[in-house]
Amino acid sequence: MKKSTRNIVLLLLAIAAGTLMIVFDNMLIGGIIAGWAILYWGWSIDANQEVTADARELNPKDMKEYRRQHPDATIVDAVNALVRTK
Repeated sequence: MKKSTRNIVLLLLAIAAGTLMIVFDNMLIGGIIAGWAILYWGWSIDANQEVTADARELNPKDMKEYRRQHPDATIVDAVNALVRTK
């Protein structure tokens, strides 16, 4: 899932929880939705990533270009992809 989609879902869950708690004075359901938001946030965090090869010979300009072409890619994603192509 894209990071922007994850952030939108979290924001919507937080707004729903706050609305239920404040406007409708329903703490139980609002608390449940807030709990869902916290659980979703915990489960949607990217797992630890590792560089799978020697990256000492990579060019920083290639890294920047890869990240421009793939906006949701992490630095580790870029390193692993560029190492595979060389």
